[in-house]
Amino acid sequence: MLEATAAIGEPAIRADGIDCREITDLAIHALATRTPPAHWPAPGTWCDHEAGRLARLGADQCFMLRRGAGSVPAADGLHVSDQSDSWAVIGLSGERISVLLERLSMIDLETAPARLATRTVMHHIPVILLRLAPQDLLLLTPRSTAGDFWCVLGEQIRATAWFAPLA
Repeated sequence: MLEATAAIGEPAIRADGIDCREITDLAIHALATRTPPAHWPAPGTWCDHEAGRLARLGADQCFMLRRGAGSVPAADGLHVSDQSDSWAVIGLSGERISVLLERLSMIDLETAPARLATRTVMHHIPVILLRLAPQDLLLLTPRSTAGDFWCVLGEQIRATAWFAPLA
C-alpha cells in the first residue's frame, strides 16, 4: 500500500510575525474544459465549492484543492488530472507577509484582489499563489523544487525579521 509523504518534511518556520508551514493533507486536481461551468470563479480568483476550493488559473483551467483523498466527480467535457503528488503546498501567514512578498515577487498584497489566484515566479521557481485572507496565503510549488523553495523562504523570512522596523 502506498503512503503519502511530505514533499519538504521540515518543521515550520516562525519569525517576526511570519508563520511558514508545509500543508500535507490537501488533494489537488487540475480541471480543464472548453466551456467552464457557471460555478467556476472568474479567472485569477478562487471560490469555495461543495467539493473543495476552486482556483481558476486560466480561461479554461481550475485547480481543485480539498482536504483528504478521493476523486473529483466527472462531468461532460471536464478533464480531470490528480496532481496531488506533483505539488508541495506551503501555508504562509502573518502580519509581515507583504514585506516578505516584496522580496520574492512582483505581487503587491496591498492592491491584490481579496481572493487572488495567480501563477508567479519566486526566486526563479514557479509558484501558484492563493490569497485566502489579507494575511494568509497558500503557495503551491512543484514538488521537484520544493526543497529549494523552502530554503529560499526560510532565508527571506529570517532576513525580513532581521530588517524589522525599529519601534
